[in-house]
Amino acid sequence: MHLFRRISMWLTPYKYDNIPEEALQPRKKLAVNWASVRHGQLGVELSTHAGPLNDQLVLEKLSSADYDHGLYHHDRGLHQVAIYFPKNAGVRYHFRSNKNRKKLRPMLYPKAYKSFDRTHVIPLGFHGSENDRRLVVGWNSQLNRGPMNKFEGEVKRINQSVEILWYVSIHLETDGTAVWQSKVWDASGSLRKDASWHDNSQFVWR
Repeated sequence: MHLFRRISMWLTPYKYDNIPEEALQPRKKLAVNWASVRHGQLGVELSTHAGPLNDQLVLEKLSSADYDHGLYHHDRGLHQVAIYFPKNAGVRYHFRSNKNRKKLRPMLYPKAYKSFDRTHVIPLGFHGSENDRRLVVGWNSQLNRGPMNKFEGEVKRINQSVEILWYVSIHLETDGTAVWQSKVWDASGSLRKDASWHDNSQFVWR
C-alpha cells in the first residue's frame, strides 16, 4: 500500500473499511503524447475542487491519485494547485514559448504600474504548459527570478530520488497584496520544503 494512503488512513481511519484490497493498487503514470506536449499540450491532469484546499485535504485527496494528477481551486481570494509527481518529473518538458506565455492573461497579477513575470505556479519542466491560466500567474519579477527560483531548484534535486506532492496556495491579503506559499512532501509524508513569499504589489484578481 502506498505511504500516502497510509497517511490518509491514519487521518481518516474508517474511510477505506469497505474498499476491496484489489482497489488499493499502485499509482499509474499518466499516458502522455510527447509530441503534443512539445506543442503546448498539458502534461498533467487537474481536477477542479469546489472549495478551498488545505494540507490535510490535499494529502487525503491525492493519497490514491495516479502520478501527474492533481487538484485546482480558484476563487476571489485563493489560487491553489496540488499535484503528485513521480521521481525526476521536473526535467521531462523543455519546450518554451515566450510568445504563448505573453499571450496569457493571468487570473491574478500585480497592477500595470508594477513590472511582473508570468510565473509558473509549478515549474514548466513538471507539466509542459506556458499558457494554462491555472499554472501561470503574474508575480514579482525579483522574487520569481531570485528566492523562488532557488526553491524550485532545491525541489527538483529532491525529486531526483523521491516522488513528491507539490502544493501551492496563493492568497490575497486584506490590503490587496498577495502571499505565495509552497509546500512539498515526499512519499513518506515528510514535509521536505516549505516557503512563502510576499508580493507587496496591489493585485488584480479575476
